[in-house]
Amino acid sequence: MIPRKIDPARGWLFVAKLLASEEIDEVDRLDDEGVAAALRARGRDPDKLTGVDALKARAAAIAEREAATPPATAAGLTRPARWRARHAWLAAGSLGLLAAAVVPVNRDPDRVGAAPDPVMVRAAGFGACHRHEWDACERELDAARALDPDGEAVPAVKEARSRIEAARKAQEPEREPERKQEAP
Repeated sequence: MIPRKIDPARGWLFVAKLLASEEIDEVDRLDDEGVAAALRARGRDPDKLTGVDALKARAAAIAEREAATPPATAAGLTRPARWRARHAWLAAGSLGLLAAAVVPVNRDPDRVGAAPDPVMVRAAGFGACHRHEWDACERELDAARALDPDGEAVPAVKEARSRIEAARKAQEPEREPERKQEAP
């Protein structure tokens, strides 16, 4: 188990909370005269402090002042027509550049509708032959022959086809001539 590291910042925050809670407890124990005496001891004049009623009156005055001013309207924020036209041309140009960059990138031979590469089809067939999957091997080599008949002259293709034939002969059960059973 990894030992916990002591975080000094968390320790100081805990100490500050303790001190604040002790101060709150001390103020709770004092009456009004005691609070005034404690404020004077810290250099504050209790008569100059703002009370709750004064704070509420200030908040109400601010709310009235904000309600009296009309809100900003969208009509005052309209842009000139030439700015809109400029932005439209910039957007159209950006889309055109994006299309010019994306179209050449998407010329992928593996996309739907593109003719498969006969070399890749033969490679898949060789892989199937290596795994002794003779049906898949023959199917892939036949597909490659349909795409590129000249590729059948490659020695690797000839060897693969001979291995397919040898495997088929080995799998075929040897047939013994059927004997007619004579009735006893």
